[in-house]
Amino acid sequence: MSKHRSLTIEQAIAQAKKSTKQGDFAEALQIYDNILKHQPQHPVARKALHKLQKRLSRSKDSPALTLDPPQDQIKALINLCHSGSFVSAELTCRELLRNFPRALSVLNILAGALTEQGKFQEAEQICDRMIQLKPDFAEAFYNRGLVLQKLGKLEDAIKSFSAAIQRKPDYARAHSDLAHLLLLLGDFNNGWKHHEWRMMAEKTRDQVPAPMPAWNGEQLQNKVIFVRAEQGIGDEVMFASCFQDLVTTNPKRIIVECDSRLTPLFARSFPEMDIQGKRESKNITWLKEFGNVDYQVGMGSLPMFFRPSLDSFPDRKSFLQPNPVLLETWRKRFAEIGEAIKIGISWRGGSRESMKASRSIDHQLWKPVLQSDAHFVNLQYGDCTADIKQFEQVSGVHIYDWEDADPLTDLDNFAAQISALDLVISIDNSTVHFAGAVGIPTWVLTPNVPDWRWMLERDDSPWYPAVRLFRQNDSDNWSDVISKVKEALDKCFGLQH
Repeated sequence: MSKHRSLTIEQAIAQAKKSTKQGDFAEALQIYDNILKHQPQHPVARKALHKLQKRLSRSKDSPALTLDPPQDQIKALINLCHSGSFVSAELTCRELLRNFPRALSVLNILAGALTEQGKFQEAEQICDRMIQLKPDFAEAFYNRGLVLQKLGKLEDAIKSFSAAIQRKPDYARAHSDLAHLLLLLGDFNNGWKHHEWRMMAEKTRDQVPAPMPAWNGEQLQNKVIFVRAEQGIGDEVMFASCFQDLVTTNPKRIIVECDSRLTPLFARSFPEMDIQGKRESKNITWLKEFGNVDYQVGMGSLPMFFRPSLDSFPDRKSFLQPNPVLLETWRKRFAEIGEAIKIGISWRGGSRESMKASRSIDHQLWKPVLQSDAHFVNLQYGDCTADIKQFEQVSGVHIYDWEDADPLTDLDNFAAQISALDLVISIDNSTVHFAGAVGIPTWVLTPNVPDWRWMLERDDSPWYPAVRLFRQNDSDNWSDVISKVKEALDKCFGLQH
């Protein structure tokens, strides 16, 4: 609803009423949701929202004759969730359930909306209710698995995802999320197998089909293989740690598709490969210039062949090579700001709002770290001018930032900047992948239930030997993590204020 942010509340309400008259209920609900986020007790917005929800809950069909509301109402609910309006989605679901108490589609959406808001206990109860209504409802077991994972009940979550797959064998999202849990717990053998469902689970990231067969570990001598880009920038960097393993299989040619911003960095680091920054083209017509291609493989499938166990991870400091000219430029720049150690920081991560909440640390909490005897450099991507200003106001410490350092546009420069630092301290985001890949000491601050790649109960990472993990003891409590980081700074570098 960014297009409505410049409106006054009165104008927004008028727009919502107009959308209601036009039948665009999802638009109207989203506007009311945004208003109530800023002014929860606004009388006009609350009354209008309640009136709209009651209208949506009515149906010409008797609840005794139908289990589900009309599809347009379900679609409106789904659109609300896709737009991040989970409060409105929850309220609308509850209103609909008054007339359709056994509507599994509504209960399923409600469980998801509750989970996204962190209302895990309520979400689990809704999932149990769905299972009671329909014991073979795979989606209920899947949603229950998500909730149990958030609650830290990992073994129970595995059982719930497995139950969903048992009832619906081609349930791609259940396979994908089960893979993440198995990998988190170190079961690489089974984890990578389920991980192969990931692209079917991420329909919004579907690749253009390629005609050549998938590589399943066949001999590659005198063969040409096409490595396909997938997932996010950080994932591309992490899976690139398997590129050298692929080179050792001695193919005739390796063609790598990647994000165009990674082209110079990958080309320098892997000269044996044909690096093609074509991911954004949304087609593979360019592949014709390479002639016959024997196999294709997704980047995320490489670990299934080269990382079957913890013992298969190589012990190497780095695998990406920064631009030497840019690296020297940054070293000189950092030398000019003083002799104290240079620490890069990043404090936000995650693409969805629920992920951002678990991967972001409030400015005030950083104060003990920022007041150490060091120079701090901004590594946060995106517009963070306001954040930096807050950091400086809270700590009284200057955060160094340069206009030509933009990780969203120039990743080769970003890698060189990181390589010139003494240390990186960051929340779990793509910054830590670049830092780990170039071999700079990197301290990653992880949630209580971390992303699968960081595993459990260890303070290092098999993917990046330069990484050290600082884990939450309890969910939503970053104070203990910051205390550990401060203690480590004092011990490793003697950085008393």
